[in-house]
Amino acid sequence: MVIYMSRIDQIKRAVMVISAMIAVYILVYITGGIKYVYSHTMYIPILLAALFFGRTGGLICGIIAGILLGPFMPIDTVTNEAQSTLNWMYRLLVFASIGVGTSVLLYLYDRFLLKETK
Repeated sequence: MVIYMSRIDQIKRAVMVISAMIAVYILVYITGGIKYVYSHTMYIPILLAALFFGRTGGLICGIIAGILLGPFMPIDTVTNEAQSTLNWMYRLLVFASIGVGTSVLLYLYDRFLLKETK
């Protein structure tokens, strides 16, 4: 399910998703790094991207989110200890899967609703 919108609305929503991703990155960083629970807040912009922009949007947002909270985010900001590659790559795959999976479920739900109204 993709919400159809004008070009200006697409730009506004893209700016909103990107801003939310940056805000989550800052939140995770200032709260001490990836070892704390705040990284899960990144699911919000991923879900919004899947809703607004479908599979492609969910996938791209999931990948960018994985990179932001991956090699660019230390485990602990005090020690600046880097994450292992496996750690952040796994998170990137989960984020991308959530983005794509959500958009597929929304699409299937939309088709179900259309079928029910006929």
